[in-house]
Amino acid sequence: MNEKIKNIIEKLPEKIARPMLFLSEAELDSICEIRLKIESFLIISSPRESYYLLRGGALTDFSSKSAVYITKEDIEKVFLSLTNRSVFAHSFELSDGYLSLGNGCRAGVTGKFYNGALSEVYSINIRIAKEVKNAAKPLFPYLTSGLLIAGVPGSGKTTILRDAVCYLSMEKIRVSVIDSRQEIAVGFDLGAFADVTITKDKAKGCEMALRSMSPQVIAFDEIGTMSELKSVYDVFNAGVKIITTAHAGSISELKSRNVTKNLIKSGVIEYIALLSNTPGENIKILSKRDVLLDCS
Repeated sequence: MNEKIKNIIEKLPEKIARPMLFLSEAELDSICEIRLKIESFLIISSPRESYYLLRGGALTDFSSKSAVYITKEDIEKVFLSLTNRSVFAHSFELSDGYLSLGNGCRAGVTGKFYNGALSEVYSINIRIAKEVKNAAKPLFPYLTSGLLIAGVPGSGKTTILRDAVCYLSMEKIRVSVIDSRQEIAVGFDLGAFADVTITKDKAKGCEMALRSMSPQVIAFDEIGTMSELKSVYDVFNAGVKIITTAHAGSISELKSRNVTKNLIKSGVIEYIALLSNTPGENIKILSKRDVLLDCS
């Protein structure tokens, strides 16, 4: 059993943890999400399929009275365990609907928010961080040219970004990683030439890295705001290349969002890697010119 899934299982109540321990090594290693929702069956997802967990310790395609059923009390237990019984310490993250679990893994949280604070939890989605060697291999020729990695949630954007950073570091290219949700770097060895800044403010993180670490490449996840876009311009004008990601399943989706459309038009990005909906499958590489022809 890999260390990350082992650490997660240790935080789950016996009702959930015990049947999971009966799963095979291959089944455990394939888990990318554990989804818990009040008054619903627990769901375990791999990159290609989603299953229900039976109380006897097996996975099934169909809901059954023998499947693990999640109550409000279960959700509360899991939530307290994931926060190490210190909800206040995680209030900054929770205001954005997630928990960093300290090993590259993250839990998405939904519920009732009042004045930005979470007052009641409805569901928890635990995402297991993966290290896949050479996941970014098709992108290696483009990593120092300005690259946008686009894909739907769960398509492997962060996994590929992480591997890209490892490759650059191995090639002795100085890369600064701005890890806003502690998913890219925490719990992983990115190599001697990779420096990590953990901050929610990606724009400020880029500025700090540029001033203090003399990077050749700056990498961060999920560009989403105009302030982040401005910081990217500043980095580009300083001669530093950018690798970033975006939630989009198609070029038309990229074009429909001002931030990504302007990013492509700006010249910062030379190539776009469009991921398949299923992690590990074909990656489509497009040049900026290819996209701009249809980006008016």
